[in-house]
Amino acid sequence: MGEEKVTTIALPFYHMQSEPFWELHYKSEVVPYRTSPSLGGLRSRVQYAEVDEALFKLLTDSGGRQQVRQVLLDRYFSPDTVGQILELAEFNDQTFAYAGRLGACAAEPFMIDHTSEKEVAYSVTKSPVRDAGFSLSVRRAYDYTCAVCRSRLVTATGNTLVDGAHIIPFKSSRNDDPRNGLALCKSHHWMFDHFMLAIRPDYKIHLSKWMNGNDNRVEETMRCDKHSIMLPSDQGLHPAGEALEYQYERFQGVQ
Repeated sequence: MGEEKVTTIALPFYHMQSEPFWELHYKSEVVPYRTSPSLGGLRSRVQYAEVDEALFKLLTDSGGRQQVRQVLLDRYFSPDTVGQILELAEFNDQTFAYAGRLGACAAEPFMIDHTSEKEVAYSVTKSPVRDAGFSLSVRRAYDYTCAVCRSRLVTATGNTLVDGAHIIPFKSSRNDDPRNGLALCKSHHWMFDHFMLAIRPDYKIHLSKWMNGNDNRVEETMRCDKHSIMLPSDQGLHPAGEALEYQYERFQGVQ
């Protein structure tokens, strides 16, 4: 990160107020924006954006991207904010890298117990990164859709309705294999963790007898009983039968 990375860029990129480095191409019969648009507005009215050719060439090179990043940080953010941005960027980089390693893990035979040091090569990963990476790998596998109710909601900023839920708790197995995971909406994640809901090894949903008591009103979930869950399109990422059997036995023990 030497000083030359700031001084080597000579682009209209510096004049961001008038945005000369890109051109918006609107959908047919759409009136162009005269003020700064919202992200939702861009998605609904703009067909695509054409980036300045010199900037595009710079962004295709890893060193060039770093230069652009540093220029933005130096010119438009305070030192305190820069520190926060870099910290967040590092966290995101580590999260995506960890999720990638977990994807490779799914190519190996499934093992329930990853507590031995030999088997859990990712045990040294910091807990927040590990949690985020596991959740990302599972949510991606299910296309951000709840396996039980098939609800899917992803915002323009990338927030999603579903969690990446461990089938066998991590504290018991240290198992972040994506096949030890299910994408579940907040409600069904809670039910799964509290043994109100289980997934049998044949991928059928099984609900607790307690769901009908205490004046509970969960009609939508009750309709899912005995139905099959939605599975990832990649068969190699389907939940492991051994993991589902482990959780289903625990579920039966509290009924």
